[in-house]
Amino acid sequence: MPARVFLDTEFIQTDRGPIFISAAFLTEDGRELYAERPREAVEALLHEHPHDFVREQVLPQLGRQPATAWSKLPARLVAWLDTLGADEVEVIYDYGNDYLLVEQLLEANPEPPRTRLLATNVSYLLDDPDGRRAAESAWEALGAVKGIHRHHALADAYSLRLRFDTVHSQVNREEPKTIEVLATVAVLVPEFELARAETDDGQLTLSIGKRTLGVAWQRLQVGQRLRCIVQVGGWTRVLRAEVLPMIASTATVGLRGRITLPAQLLQGLRLKPGDNLQFNLHDDGVVIVVRASRASNLNTSRPRKQRMRRRA
Repeated sequence: MPARVFLDTEFIQTDRGPIFISAAFLTEDGRELYAERPREAVEALLHEHPHDFVREQVLPQLGRQPATAWSKLPARLVAWLDTLGADEVEVIYDYGNDYLLVEQLLEANPEPPRTRLLATNVSYLLDDPDGRRAAESAWEALGAVKGIHRHHALADAYSLRLRFDTVHSQVNREEPKTIEVLATVAVLVPEFELARAETDDGQLTLSIGKRTLGVAWQRLQVGQRLRCIVQVGGWTRVLRAEVLPMIASTATVGLRGRITLPAQLLQGLRLKPGDNLQFNLHDDGVVIVVRASRASNLNTSRPRKQRMRRRA
């Protein structure tokens, strides 16, 4: 098993991408690497790129922890990773921009780390109620012990580690295995640069992001069918996905507005007698149809083209 490092960053989002202002790396056994820009440099950036959230939540917490100088972080990160003594290091993060910083730092250093890095986006943890409670308890404890709170990168790295351990401690540890599943796109989550899909048997919720091979998440649409190669065992990771051809059928409207759905659609929607459908009509004439039993859990708005930030 690879060593695990939990990553969190704070940044100012601009039209040209994120400007990182702090970063924390945390191992399972508590080894830390924390770096931040000088406060005056961040204030200058906020003058050029106003951002109320960063000014109110992030800026006041700078300078509370010993930090590596930001200019030295590329070399320091490589050296720190090598001290872990692992052939592979899994970098775990829950927001798409976070791993972009790692890529930038490695590009800025002339020598790569000896260890192989594996990027794992665990944004699915944000939906887990037990994980949320664990994160809240971590922030509360860190506030008392270290004087740092939510939206400090180091505090958020600790909360991510506890969130991850809490959720996955409920899953029996087993050796990873690879399976093929069929799934349906259920919702697009632009803020985390991913799409969520549900498998046909309802057993798995899949996260498909920038690092998923075979598809571009931002081109997916709610209701599309996917064939996915998935690694399971402890947690779930989509290795590759492909969009299955869409079923195109016609039906005639009869008396009282009734229609008979073609067999292909019945099979594609996995419908049986007695099931209800929800029809969502949009201004441009597009209708999205979902099973009513799942409708309350899905985003049935028609996907809009998203302006992509660099980096799932």
